[in-house]
Amino acid sequence: MITVQEFYDSLLETLKSTAGVDGSSIETEFLRYALDELVEYGDIETYDLIEDGRDAGDRWRIDAFSLDNETDISIGTANIFVSLFDQSEEPSNLTQTDIDRLLKKLKNYVEFCLEKDIYTFFEPGSGPFQIALQIRSLWHNSSAPKIKLYVVSNKPVSKRITELENVEIQGASAEVLVWDLNRFFQVKLRGVREALEIDLKDSPINCLMATSSDEGLTKSYLAVMPASTLVKIYGKWGGRLLEQNVRSFLSVRKPANKGMRETIKETPDKFFAFNNGITATAEEAEFVIKDNGLYITHLKNLQIVNGGQTTALIFSAATKDKYDVSKIFVQMKLTIISPEEANKLVPFISRYANTQTKVNNADFFSNHAFHRRIEDFSRRIIAPPRPGSLSGSYWYYERASGQYLNDQAYKTESERKKFQALHPSDQVISKTDFAKFINTFESLPHVVSKGAQFNFLSFAKIVEELWDKSDANFNEGYFRASIAKAIIFKRMERLVQAQKGTWYNGHRANIVTYTLSLIAKAVKESKKEFNYELIWKNQAIPASIEQYLISIAKQVNDLLKDESRQVGNVDSYAKTEGFWGIAQSSCKIDLGEIDAALIDLTEAREREREEKGKQKLTTSLEDEIKVKSVMPEVWSKIQKYLEDNNQENPSKLALLSKAKISAHKLTEKECQFLFLILDEYESHYRNED
Repeated sequence: MITVQEFYDSLLETLKSTAGVDGSSIETEFLRYALDELVEYGDIETYDLIEDGRDAGDRWRIDAFSLDNETDISIGTANIFVSLFDQSEEPSNLTQTDIDRLLKKLKNYVEFCLEKDIYTFFEPGSGPFQIALQIRSLWHNSSAPKIKLYVVSNKPVSKRITELENVEIQGASAEVLVWDLNRFFQVKLRGVREALEIDLKDSPINCLMATSSDEGLTKSYLAVMPASTLVKIYGKWGGRLLEQNVRSFLSVRKPANKGMRETIKETPDKFFAFNNGITATAEEAEFVIKDNGLYITHLKNLQIVNGGQTTALIFSAATKDKYDVSKIFVQMKLTIISPEEANKLVPFISRYANTQTKVNNADFFSNHAFHRRIEDFSRRIIAPPRPGSLSGSYWYYERASGQYLNDQAYKTESERKKFQALHPSDQVISKTDFAKFINTFESLPHVVSKGAQFNFLSFAKIVEELWDKSDANFNEGYFRASIAKAIIFKRMERLVQAQKGTWYNGHRANIVTYTLSLIAKAVKESKKEFNYELIWKNQAIPASIEQYLISIAKQVNDLLKDESRQVGNVDSYAKTEGFWGIAQSSCKIDLGEIDAALIDLTEAREREREEKGKQKLTTSLEDEIKVKSVMPEVWSKIQKYLEDNNQENPSKLALLSKAKISAHKLTEKECQFLFLILDEYESHYRNED
C-alpha cells in the first residue's frame, strides 16, 4: 500500500520536473496542482493564480482567487488562497501558528482592498489590483458577502489542531478551510471526498418511515423540512449537496422556476402545496423519537438528486432577495442507502426522479462506455519515445479519480518505479482535462473558460451525438489525435508561462484555450488539419511554429486585458461569447507560419475512415466473443429480467434459448442483437465505479 511519505516524494518529484520545464517556481507548481485538485473535486469552478500577490513589506498576501459567480441561484462566493510549501525530505507539521500567520496576511489583504485607495496602494493592472476590484464589488453588492479563506500546503496538519474558527472581516464571517498533505493523499488515493456530516440536533426534521428493503440495505422516509433548515444546510455545503443531481447545471430561467420564486415571495404558505419537493439520499442517518413522532438528527453524505433548483432558489430568495421563508416547508423523500450500494443505485434514483421533464443522457455521461474505451486505449497503446528519451511510455487516462495512485498501491518499490517510468505522472489525463483539450480544438474557448464541470457537460453532448451515430468514431486514431491535442495544449501552457516578466501576468488557462481555438478554427476553415499523427510520432510540436503561437497568445492576452473591455472581470469576460467574437475578428491567423504542423483535410479524412473501419471490425469481433462466452445461467437471468420488465417477445426468447443451448452457432447479426440485450442488462445492474 502506498504511504503518505511515498505520495509526498512522488508529488515533490513531479513538481520539480514540471517546474523545470515550465520555468516557474516549484511552489507555484504545487499551488497549481492543489487548485486543479479542488476544481476536479468541485470545491471551486475556476481559479486565477496570482503570481505577484506578495507584499514587499510582508503585510499581506494572496496566492490565488476563485469567484463562484453570482447567478440567479447563487449570491457568489469569494475563495481566497494562500499556500505553504515544504521541500524537505520529510515534511514537518503544519501548525496552528503557521495557519494563523497565513490567515492574518489574507485578512490584511481583504481589509486593504476595502479600506485603501486601491489605485495607489496596489499597482494598477497587477493581480492583487484586479482581485481587489472584485472583492470591492462583492462587498458592494451584498450585505453579507460569502468568503472562504483557504490554506493549502504539502505539509500534514498537526494532530493538535482539531477545529478551525471563522475569521471576521469587515462584518463578514469568513470560513477557514485547510487542505494539507493528508487531505490531498486521502482524496487522491481513495478517489472519494471526505464525508459530509450534517448535524441537525438543533433543528431536527420530522419524518415518517415509508419503506424498508428486505435486506435492510435501503430505507426510505417522507419528511417535512423547514425552508430555514434547508437554507442553513445549503449555505454551509453548497454545491456538494448536488453532486449526484443531473440538473445542477440547468438554467434557472425556466417558467417553473420563475413561478417558484413568485410563490416564495407572494404566497409562501402555499409553497408546500405547489412544489413537488426534493428527492435525496444519504449514507447514514440518526433519529430520535419524540411524543409527536420520528425526527432526523444527523445525516451523512446527503445528496439532493432531484430538487436542486428548488433548494438553490429558496436559498437565493432567503439570502439574496431577503424574502421571509419562515412559513415555507419542503417535502423531502429521503432514501438511506449503504455506501456499498450507493454507487449502484443512486444514479438510477437520480435518473428516475428526473423524468418529469426531459434530461439529456449527457447528464449521466460520467459512466458512459466512451470512458472505458479511452481507458483501454491508454493502457495498451504505447506512445513513441519523447524527445530525449530512448523508450516509449503510456498516456494514462484516469477514468475514475485516484486510479493512478490505486494502480500503484500494492506494488513493491521496484514495481512502482517501473510503473512510473512507463506511466509518467505528467502524462496522466483526467476526464475533465480530456474534455478541455478536445473542446479547445472544437473552438469552444468560452465554454472551456466556464470551468471544468460546465465544460465536461458540453463535451458530453458532443461525444453522445457522435457515439449515437457510430461508436466507431472513437477509435485508436481518435485516441492518438486526442493525445496530440494534449501535447499541443501542454506545450502552449509552457510557452505562455515562459513569457512571465515580459507580457504574461496571469490568466494562462484562458489565454491558452483561446489561442489554440483561434488557430483550430482557421485551420478548419482553410480545409486543413493538424498533422496529429506527426505530433504523436514525435511526442512534440514542431519547434519552428512555437514563436508564432506565442505571438497569437500575446494578442489574446492584450485583448482579454484591454482596459475598454465590455466586462470588468477578466475571468468573467473570457466566459462570454462576446469576447470569443472579438477575438475572432481581431486576431488574423497566418497559416503559412504553422504549415509544418498541417496536412490537407482530404488526407486527414482518409486516415479517419481507415481507423473507423478498423474499429468497426474490432468492436464486432469483441462483441461476438463476449456474447459467445456468456454462461447459460446468465442468459436465464437476462430472460427473467426481460420478463420482469415486460420486454420479452417470442423472437427474443427464441434467441436467448439458442444462446443457452448452442452459443457457438450464433450468427454475426444474432450476436449483435444479443449484445444489445446483454449491454442493457449489465448497465442496469453494473456497480458503476
